Amino acid sequence: MANLGIAGSHRTTILPEGGRDFLRRRLMELVGVILENAGRWAKSEIRITSSRIEDQARFVVCDDGPGLTDEQIALLGQRGRRLDETRSGSGFGLAIAREITRLNAGTITWRRGADAGLEVEVRLPVPAAS
Repeated sequence: MANLGIAGSHRTTILPEGGRDFLRRRLMELVGVILENAGRWAKSEIRITSSRIEDQARFVVCDDGPGLTDEQIALLGQRGRRLDETRSGSGFGLAIAREITRLNAGTITWRRGADAGLEVEVRLPVPAAS
């Protein structure tokens, strides 16, 4: 794997203090799956941004890899579906990300990056403080 530069660092509090550990573990798994995919395809850079918009947490991961066609993007997130059989992988990573997002009442969107690569946007509701 290439030595990737991660552009920008931004800390956004998504879960309130005392939030459930289950949600934290799921969020870490979700971010990990998306970053692993970006790292597999990026040439040299992965950009990560995050923000809080009203009652939603939003984070975006964009890599500078070869990107995908609209037809290929429509296939992302299908369990066991791999778009490139020449690389290692199971085809479950983005399906897991989609399922975690769905189970947490969020949305995940895949699209072509502004310059190149793939952009993944996740929005999740922010749990109320307990």
